[in-house]
Amino acid sequence: MQGSALQKYNTLTALGLPAVQASRSVAADAERAGNFKCPAGPTHIYATLKIKEGADMAALEEGLKKYSAASKASAGKVTASYSIAQGEVQFIEVYDSPNAMDAHIGNCFPYYITMLPHADMAELIAVVEPTELEFWTGSASAWGASKFVVTPAV
Repeated sequence: MQGSALQKYNTLTALGLPAVQASRSVAADAERAGNFKCPAGPTHIYATLKIKEGADMAALEEGLKKYSAASKASAGKVTASYSIAQGEVQFIEVYDSPNAMDAHIGNCFPYYITMLPHADMAELIAVVEPTELEFWTGSASAWGASKFVVTPAV
């Protein structure tokens, strides 16, 4: 790893992203620069962050705007929508592959952690290709949602 890839890896690990995921995220961006082919169908994810009492809403909204921009620009993101409603930050995301999730994490983690002083991961529900169940269960479990469901699509 060298140049901008090494710089991105160092930034992500300095922010607290585990080294294994940081390496996967950097590699996903590099792979996407080539002739990447999506292995299966899309994955749909719904998640919420529960806003903490006394949260700095301006800081939370700013973090979400930056997260949203980084997410929408990530390779392999089919679509992404975000909002704040009823005391929660709402996430609806569609990825074309596990590789897309790794790219997303590398691009969004720096902004995700700015939201955590103001909100807690409450719910994460993923509907995935059956052949990718193990990957998505492992990747999505890292975020610590109190309600956590990864289920194969039918």
